[in-house]
Amino acid sequence: MGLDILGVVASFATIISGLGWVLDRNSKKFEKIQNSGNAVMRGLTEKVESLDKTLMDVRLTLPEKYVTKEELMMHIRGEETWHNSIDRRLDDIRDELSSLREWRHR
Repeated sequence: MGLDILGVVASFATIISGLGWVLDRNSKKFEKIQNSGNAVMRGLTEKVESLDKTLMDVRLTLPEKYVTKEELMMHIRGEETWHNSIDRRLDDIRDELSSLREWRHR
């Protein structure tokens, strides 16, 4: 009977040590997963902070580049005037070339 009790105790000791080994191994895996999750969260936090900084820069610089409707209309009118001036100059150059060609062929 003494050997039977010793066998049962040895079996329990084996089960307990095996269970301890499995739990230890799983806790190390969980720790690795947790550490990698923390690294991912740190990276994500850095990206969100960078995006927040970029948006803040846009909010600060955008009003500096804003023009009123009147200023935009004045600019458009100025461009139209400039284009009309260039068109008139080109027409004058065409007329001069035409007259030179006619004179040359006489």
